Amino acid sequence: MRKMFIVLMLGILFLTACSQVKTADPAPEPAAEPAPASEPASEPAPASEPAPEPAAEEEIDEEVMQTVHMLKDQFLLDLTTKDIESMYGKPQVTSNAGGYLLWQYHYPKEGYSYEEEVISVDTQGFADGNMMAQLVVEFGDDTTVDAFSVYYIKEGEIMQYRATAQEVGEYPASAD
Repeated sequence: MRKMFIVLMLGILFLTACSQVKTADPAPEPAAEPAPASEPASEPAPASEPAPEPAAEEEIDEEVMQTVHMLKDQFLLDLTTKDIESMYGKPQVTSNAGGYLLWQYHYPKEGYSYEEEVISVDTQGFADGNMMAQLVVEFGDDTTVDAFSVYYIKEGEIMQYRATAQEVGEYPASAD
């Protein structure tokens, strides 16, 4: 019952944060200039190849994926609060909802800070490309890890990787 309450609370927090995300409208394509009336219409120019992505963006994507893989590859289930603190340091946000302890860690890009004081997904930071990942660790009654989630962005969508003793899954975070 308590676990359902925690999942419900996280889902409500996430959906509330998602409703506040602003996305940029794509720029309209410029209209083609008509051919002068005195000249015959010519065939359209062949479409050019898309410009390659800048190397800096590729490096950033690699940095994000390394961070996400590092977090997903850690086996956190059944570790204690002391174990988690020795691995990740003090959490940026803590909550004791319904008797369950939750810790959150942020993995922003250099120069960015997410100052929210409640457990929440930084939808704006993800949308702007400033947040690489967020880790939420859920402890049970005995202060050992019952579940953990890693939030990250993939192809413009915030994803949640969630591991519990019963299952491991990865899905769009909006599915919460």
